[in-house]
Amino acid sequence: MKELTRNGKIYGLPRDISTMVVYYNEDMFKAAGLQTPADLGKAGKWDKAALTDAKKKQYGVTWGNWRGPDGWFVFSASSNFYNADKTGCGLDNDKTADGAKAALNLLKFAPEGDADGEAQFTGGQVGMLWSGRWTTPGLRSGAKFKWDVAEMPKGAANSTWLFWGLYLMNAKADQKAAWEVMKVLTSAEVTGKVAGLGANIPPLKSAAAVDAFLKSIPPNNDQAFVAGADYAMSEAPLWTGNFGKFSDGFGKVWGDMVAGKVKPEDFGKKACTASVDGFKP
Repeated sequence: MKELTRNGKIYGLPRDISTMVVYYNEDMFKAAGLQTPADLGKAGKWDKAALTDAKKKQYGVTWGNWRGPDGWFVFSASSNFYNADKTGCGLDNDKTADGAKAALNLLKFAPEGDADGEAQFTGGQVGMLWSGRWTTPGLRSGAKFKWDVAEMPKGAANSTWLFWGLYLMNAKADQKAAWEVMKVLTSAEVTGKVAGLGANIPPLKSAAAVDAFLKSIPPNNDQAFVAGADYAMSEAPLWTGNFGKFSDGFGKVWGDMVAGKVKPEDFGKKACTASVDGFKP
C-alpha cells in the first residue's frame, strides 16, 4: 500500500506479493554430506557448499541474469538503486562494488552462459536457485527430487526483494462495477484460494488468507517467504521517472561486468550513467 500511495492518494490495490528465497535441492545437499541452507540459516551462518562438479555438469547455484537476484547483491551490501528521495541513482559507491564482487565470486559455482536457471534447477543440475514464489508450481510438477526453500543469506545487510502485482481501475470504466470486482478479487477468500494454487502469496494479513498460503505445500518451509517480507526491499515505482529505462541501463552494465568488460569497482558509476534516462520526468 505504501508504494501505491502518493500525495495522500491510493492508485491501486495489491494483488499479491512474493519475496525472493533460496530454493534448494535437499537430496543434493544430503548426498554431499552438507547442511541445507535452512539448517545453516537456523544456526545463523552460511558456509560454502562443495556442490559444484563441472565433470558431472552439477553446479552449486544459479539465479538467472535479471534485476531481482542481481539487485539483491546491491541491497545485501547495504547499497541501493536510488538516492533517498528516488530522484537519482544510488549505485555509485564502494558498497555497490562489494556486492558486485560477491556476485562474480559466486558465479564461479554457477553454470556458464545464459541458460534457463529455473529449468536447470528443476532438472536436478543445480543445488540452489534464487527466485520467487512463481517458481513453485513448476517444481511441484517437474522436480524429481526433494526440495524446499530458505530465507536469503545475510550480507552486510539482511535483505531480499519484495515483488508485487496490483489491480488498477481504468478511469473510463464503470467505476461502481469495477469497484465491486476489485473488492472480490482482493478479499481474503479469493486471495487465499489463489495462494492455495502455489504461485502467489496473499497481500493481506488476514489469518484465513495466510493460513491458506501456509498450507499450500511443497515447499514445506512456506514461512521463509513470509519472514522475508519483514525486511524486504520493495520494488518501487519511480513516480517522476521510468523504472524500465533504469532497469535496462542497470542490466546492460551488469551483463557487461559478468562478461568481463566492466570491473566491479566501476560497475556502480557506469550503471548510474547508463540509467540516467530513468530519472527524467
